[in-house]
Amino acid sequence: MNVLVTGAHGRTARIVVQQLIDGGHTVIGIVRKEQHDRELQAMGVTVFVVDISDGDLSAALRGVDAVVFAAAGREGEYDQVDHRGVAHVVRAAESADARRFVLLSANGAHDPESWGPGYAPYLRAKRAGEDALTASSVAWTIVRPAALTGGSATGRVTLLTTPGGSGSIARADVARTVTAVLAHDNTIGKTLELWSGTVPIDDAIAAV
Repeated sequence: MNVLVTGAHGRTARIVVQQLIDGGHTVIGIVRKEQHDRELQAMGVTVFVVDISDGDLSAALRGVDAVVFAAAGREGEYDQVDHRGVAHVVRAAESADARRFVLLSANGAHDPESWGPGYAPYLRAKRAGEDALTASSVAWTIVRPAALTGGSATGRVTLLTTPGGSGSIARADVARTVTAVLAHDNTIGKTLELWSGTVPIDDAIAAV
């Protein structure tokens, strides 16, 4: 499968990229800074430097089967990346007939005000991006991970289709879940709440 990963140089996205490559997929990466080219190219990624909020994505999406949106805005650019960026990539994916789209969102996006004013702008943008995706014609899945850690992968998670739970999850387990979701059509049209747990990832996905 040809998979486009946005924000491909990010901490979680780089793990996603490596796992896709290890799984035999061809990976196309979008980054916003040219200095990120070399590392990704060394991994075997075809890299495009383009602004996901308003850039021309047609070349990057040519021949792509699936999109993993793993870009995340920094403070002050949440709306640009997590809302308008998602919407722009979704429209481009529709035009390019990229069938599958997995969005890496965040716990709390179902109720952006619930985590207080400090997190509200971030979660509002995440929710707006989700809404842009769910209104589209692509076969979408949204993954909302809990607080991310740099710990080692456990291969075991808790995965629900309704908001709930608390805790954290290793970026490596998030990446494993995101890449596994691509192979499970039962996740299409579903929003998945994700945090560390006791169920093997493939079993957890199969059960949603």
